[in-house]
Amino acid sequence: MFGDWANHGVFRKDRGHLPAIAYSLLAAFFVGVVLYARPPTSPVRLTPILSRMGGSLLCFCYAANALVRFRGNP
Repeated sequence: MFGDWANHGVFRKDRGHLPAIAYSLLAAFFVGVVLYARPPTSPVRLTPILSRMGGSLLCFCYAANALVRFRGNP
């Protein structure tokens, strides 16, 4: 089904669940370090910052969508 590349890499059956467990532990460690290292903030001060960040991300998504859509039409 996947051709020749299925035998070496992600789809090998002999790897078991070890990569998934390792990546899960690494992700949990990263989240723990980030939550431990960040300064304590009040939720009242955090709400406008998150609102601005969300609006900026939405703006960039609309701009990227327009760029991809109109660059593809000659």
